[in-house]
Amino acid sequence: TLKLSAALPAEHENRKAEAEKLFADGSFAKANELYRQVNLTNLPPAEQRWVQFRLSDTQWRSEASTQRADTTKLDQARQQLEILVRDIARAEDRDRVWVEVQESLGDYHWTRRNQQNWGEAWPHYQSALDWWASARDLELARARYLALVWRMAKPPGVQRDYSFGQWGNYVPLDVLDNALKIAKSDNDQAHAHYLIAMTVRNQGGDWEGRARVPEEFEGALKIGKTTDWYGDALYQYAEWMAGQGRAVPLADGNWRQEPDYVKALELFRRLVSGFNKGETRYWEPAQQQIRKIPRPPSLRRFTASVGSGSVAGSKPFPSSSTMMS
Repeated sequence: TLKLSAALPAEHENRKAEAEKLFADGSFAKANELYRQVNLTNLPPAEQRWVQFRLSDTQWRSEASTQRADTTKLDQARQQLEILVRDIARAEDRDRVWVEVQESLGDYHWTRRNQQNWGEAWPHYQSALDWWASARDLELARARYLALVWRMAKPPGVQRDYSFGQWGNYVPLDVLDNALKIAKSDNDQAHAHYLIAMTVRNQGGDWEGRARVPEEFEGALKIGKTTDWYGDALYQYAEWMAGQGRAVPLADGNWRQEPDYVKALELFRRLVSGFNKGETRYWEPAQQQIRKIPRPPSLRRFTASVGSGSVAGSKPFPSSSTMMS
């Protein structure tokens, strides 16, 4: 249970614990009902702010689960959340309520049904990530940081054919690298590898960055068919190897791009043998790719050599600030 102040009334502590359990279970309306029973006058200022935050937070989350066209309650909750952090400018004043509000506002813009507004969500998520990155409770910070990254990469309730980044939600590479560094479980490490591979694959960058793509995909596939992104990783990796391949550094400081049809064929075959038809949307495209890929002895490697700078036509990774647009 979150405690923002000592010596709180026992009745409030019990009600808060019950409300937070309801919140964790996704029962936002019931949690809101309990918080509405709180008498703020008996609480210290810090706890009053927590209750005010949770009232607005549970109000919009509860309302978002309905089909009502009237957005009055949603707008009211968002405005109240914005007021809670509007005048907090100094870093030392950014307490636990502040970061919870930032995360709630990010979720408001990103996780509501058919309302994925990455441009509005990212500044709030960025603030929350920065706060958790310097938090003292390392285990809690690890869990919250990773949960934020996974949610930014894939909001809840999306369709089965969703692909990372399709709404412009490319998480900055430094954030993904941080996620990989702090991830402990095999699943979290594989997830971070997958997001890094997809980010570099889709956004390009310098040669060193492009050289990471195969190793990051390998890290994503390491734990096998136990993740919901396994099929996507196999197909995207195979396409990369057939089209771009490996970035090979040369003795003169230049780089060479080498498509690897043998590796691509292996990956496409792993996909069609590891899934049944209809189990993944990539099964039939993979079959088509298998028929198209050149075979030895006619297998040819096309190489393209350019200078040691960025790949022609590519752009460097965007800074965190450009991700807001």
